[in-house]
Amino acid sequence: MRVLVIGKRSIIANYFKLKFKKKFQIKKISFAQSKKISKNQINKFDWILNCAFKKNTNNLRNNPDLLILNKIKNTTTKYIMMSTSKVYGPKKLKIFNEETKCTPRSSYGRIRLNTEKKLLKSINDRVLILRLSNVIIYNPKNSKNNFNTIDQMIYNLKNYGHILLPKNNIIKDFITLDFLTKNIFILIKKKKVGIYNVGSSIKLSLEQLAKIIIKRFGKGRIVKKDYQTDSFLLSNKKLVGITKIKINKKDIINSINNLKI
Repeated sequence: MRVLVIGKRSIIANYFKLKFKKKFQIKKISFAQSKKISKNQINKFDWILNCAFKKNTNNLRNNPDLLILNKIKNTTTKYIMMSTSKVYGPKKLKIFNEETKCTPRSSYGRIRLNTEKKLLKSINDRVLILRLSNVIIYNPKNSKNNFNTIDQMIYNLKNYGHILLPKNNIIKDFITLDFLTKNIFILIKKKKVGIYNVGSSIKLSLEQLAKIIIKRFGKGRIVKKDYQTDSFLLSNKKLVGITKIKINKKDIINSINNLKI
């Protein structure tokens, strides 16, 4: 199986290649390189896994998914879009499944849902859309605009000695990098397409997460502020039914404790 991975600096892309380079023929390129790659070159690959990330870009020039879509419309290459749970929109704590109506309020959620629709309309039988929950990754090189939950917590802890949390108890869905990449590997092997949630359905509050990170860092405190963020869990029944890969709370906590802070 020949897989083209886009996202040269992506932690997910690098981990996937490292883990499965003996299973697949993997070539990894940057987003800049993907802009220049020809349709003939792309057609040599069975799958494209796009890990390139450009937040809030919906135009053809800057949206990696739409750029590649334009190049693979008339090929047989299958495509993997790394989407987000944000497409479901904010609701009271609820377990979202793939049939849940999507009503995103954030611009990011709307853009990603719109991108999903364009892919499905154009290459419906060749696209695998993964709606990801929060992947336990810490990237100190990320800019503030691209911070994930953990990036933000660690940044505040290192620079201000505290982690800011909302006053309300917020539950989030988290997955490990290993869980994510193993599932992608199996889905590719089984040649699956369609929409899949990639989540754990495990309740972990932001306060629990913050306490684990503070203990791992060795110092710091939690400061509660009056602001809102969404609570959510993703149903992974459809995914587990195909890949048989399970995840538990211990896996998630161990992954947090193994972060290089």
